[in-house]
Amino acid sequence: SYCPDLKYIKPLSAKNIQQECRVLYAGPLTKEKGWDRVVETMSGIAQKMPQMQFRLDVISRNTVAEFVKPKNLQVGVLQFMPFEKFCEQITKYDTFLDLRDADFENRRCLPIKLFYYMACGKPSIYSNLKAIKKGVPEFENCGQLVDNTAQAIEVMSEYITNKELYSQHCSNALKLSQDKYNWAIIKEDFLSLINDL
Repeated sequence: SYCPDLKYIKPLSAKNIQQECRVLYAGPLTKEKGWDRVVETMSGIAQKMPQMQFRLDVISRNTVAEFVKPKNLQVGVLQFMPFEKFCEQITKYDTFLDLRDADFENRRCLPIKLFYYMACGKPSIYSNLKAIKKGVPEFENCGQLVDNTAQAIEVMSEYITNKELYSQHCSNALKLSQDKYNWAIIKEDFLSLINDL
């Protein structure tokens, strides 16, 4: 898969997320891409932890439809943005959600955004996709794969309550990005492949 050039991403230090947690979803607001599960997960975690403040920001070409939000969940919509701005923006979040359908296509396609999220040094919660298990076998050390929204809520809850786990997954994500999943490391093989076609 394509991996990011780390010059575009300047990771921020992980913060204490036990009082406020900022989550990002980037992509189409469709059922196939899991938008309904993102809403269900964020509403569920906000209801489970009413003492917390949650913010879900969405980067999409679409407009977010109204839905019933718990009082401690704020939702922001960011318009589709240029690549460099996207790389700058995503470093501000504490975790990332991508709960797309585990259909034929999604199971076999490794999400490029995953590598950008890892480069931010923050964990991701993704649908349990075969492509991620095969393409990033270390993913369980820096994020979680889930089968449903109940599991996504539990994972997010654990990140919030278990500071050691959250900190470790942040560190592991950044280290994997720096040591293995970045453009500087893969570019020679990638360019050789293109040139051999």
